[in-house]
Amino acid sequence: MRILSLSFFLTLIFYNTAHALPKCEGDDDSKWTNCKGTYLKKEIGNGQTRDYIGEFGSISGERHGKGSSIVYKNEKIILSFVGEFKNNKPNGQGSQTYEDGSKYIGEWKDGKLNGQATFISNMGVKKYVGEWKDNLFHGIGTNIPSKGNKYFGEFKDNKRNGVGTYTYASGAKYLGEWKDNLFNGHGNITQSSGDNYVGEFKNDKYHGQGTVLFTNGHEYLGEWKDSMQSGVGTYIFPNGEKYFGEFKDGKRHGKGTTTYPNKITNVGKWENDKLIKTIY
Repeated sequence: MRILSLSFFLTLIFYNTAHALPKCEGDDDSKWTNCKGTYLKKEIGNGQTRDYIGEFGSISGERHGKGSSIVYKNEKIILSFVGEFKNNKPNGQGSQTYEDGSKYIGEWKDGKLNGQATFISNMGVKKYVGEWKDNLFHGIGTNIPSKGNKYFGEFKDNKRNGVGTYTYASGAKYLGEWKDNLFNGHGNITQSSGDNYVGEFKNDKYHGQGTVLFTNGHEYLGEWKDSMQSGVGTYIFPNGEKYFGEFKDGKRHGKGTTTYPNKITNVGKWENDKLIKTIY
């Protein structure tokens, strides 16, 4: 007989002392109902076997109530579950641990994480705390995908969707709307350099109307495309000089008006950031 783990024995002691169900009778666990019992090395398919200590309900042989289950493959533990069962599946509160040491603790429904739960990595780090749906991040939660990086906000189908804040290990920070893990919609990002952009995003890029305040004192307000100034906008230099007009691929390109610190204005035509013609 396989030697049971210490936690398995402790669970056995707990269920023997804390519950009023009678002990299951007979050796055929497929016939057990409304009792508490133990079976070992039960074949469950795919070359796997299972040990179980706990309660059985009104359906013959099905785990129902509180219990502890360990699944093996080739005599090696691949996962264990301690908690509540219904219709032979985890259902209610419970904790599931995998062979690498990672762990899921929280609410279950029909064998899947549904509701509030926490995922803890094999290094003991809480990688996700929040809402789940069918084993996926879904709802409000906090995710730490890697060291120094942290997201708090809305998820849908395991991806950042909705409104949320992402703090990067580099020091950058984004607060705004997301779609399928990318910046999409309105947001505010402060880069690690200190540059700050407020405006519209599309697929992680500045796209639409937005304003950037650069740490070197420069400022741009206007239209963007693929994170470059494109369209109509205003660029302000630290000395007070101001350009209002057309941009393309991040450069002044087209018709524009420059207002100098001495209030003199110049209307001209630009190509690739160079004034090629003064109109007046």
